[in-house]
Amino acid sequence: MEIIRRNFTLKVLSVALAIVGWAYIRFAGNPVIAAHFDQQLTVPITTANVPSGYGAIYAETTATVTIAYKRGVPPVRPDQVKAVLDLSGRNAGVYNVPVRLVAPDVAVESLSPASVSVTIEREK
Repeated sequence: MEIIRRNFTLKVLSVALAIVGWAYIRFAGNPVIAAHFDQQLTVPITTANVPSGYGAIYAETTATVTIAYKRGVPPVRPDQVKAVLDLSGRNAGVYNVPVRLVAPDVAVESLSPASVSVTIEREK
């Protein structure tokens, strides 16, 4: 019994520290598994639904997209993402058209440019 009584407070402290350490390791989130990464892609800007007999002129030819993906999920390939300017219902004139992103189910963090100035002219 003398061995148990000797340094009793240190023994209790060591057991308490062991329980706290176990609880931290058991219940804390693993940052390596939960980490997410950003992928930046440059994709060409294309037009859709251009009225027949008209042409679209715009200065920006590419869009930069930042996509967040989680570890273990394969990254998105550039050919899976498209930046599209939808010109349906527009006639000749100058328009500020939003860039619409066509991509698989991804979390888009940023898209630059968000809109493009487009001039629609009758073809000669």
